[in-house]
Amino acid sequence: MASPSCFITARSLEQLKADIAYNNLPVVVVGVSSGVSYGQLGFTHHTLHDFAVMGSLANFRVFAPADAYEMKAVLQRVYEDAVPTYIRIGRNAVPVVHTGVIEDFKVGQGISLKKGSDVTIIATGEMVATAVLASEIIEQSGFSVGVVSMPTIKPLDKSLIVDLASKSKILVTLEEHTVVGGLGSEVARVVSEYCPVRLKTLGFASEILVTGSSEEIKAHYGLDASGVATTICSLLRNEL
Repeated sequence: MASPSCFITARSLEQLKADIAYNNLPVVVVGVSSGVSYGQLGFTHHTLHDFAVMGSLANFRVFAPADAYEMKAVLQRVYEDAVPTYIRIGRNAVPVVHTGVIEDFKVGQGISLKKGSDVTIIATGEMVATAVLASEIIEQSGFSVGVVSMPTIKPLDKSLIVDLASKSKILVTLEEHTVVGGLGSEVARVVSEYCPVRLKTLGFASEILVTGSSEEIKAHYGLDASGVATTICSLLRNEL
């Protein structure tokens, strides 16, 4: 089933929990126009809570593909596994971040797009493309920047996070979601338990956002490529 994520993960929550999760039914729920895709329609149509909500439901897996290649890989795996699944996608066309078909995609496995020793940006969904652009800006200042796409929010790739923490001085998470209960929170939980390292979580605060196009909203909160690069460069200059 597919519906705007702002509605299907809120208005339908009781059915998702009591009917699908409780009975472990092989239902695929696709939340469309997620994040601030419906930016100009205002707060009622912003979806900044779905990772937290869907990730808390028993039996559900949670995905946020970055581009068409990741979406194809996720759909193939979802079809084969037949378990309760939530897939979050946006509304607008997104740049392709992979060079071709993803071979041997595994649930709960992050995908390294580039390696870096100073900082690694762990991003998910549409923000992966933003992370790639931001990394190119940051590299102009002489820093080594890695980028990892995390298409699976639940289950999370803990082993990759631990490995990244041992190879990068700083980890940064980036998501089109509130920083409460999303990718950043989950990465922080892994880092605090297994591999203490400097961590910065980038996303929206838990507040009512301004109204505008998705691009305008992201720029306003420093979550476009330029804003992300500025934040990370400042962090690197203070830490290194």
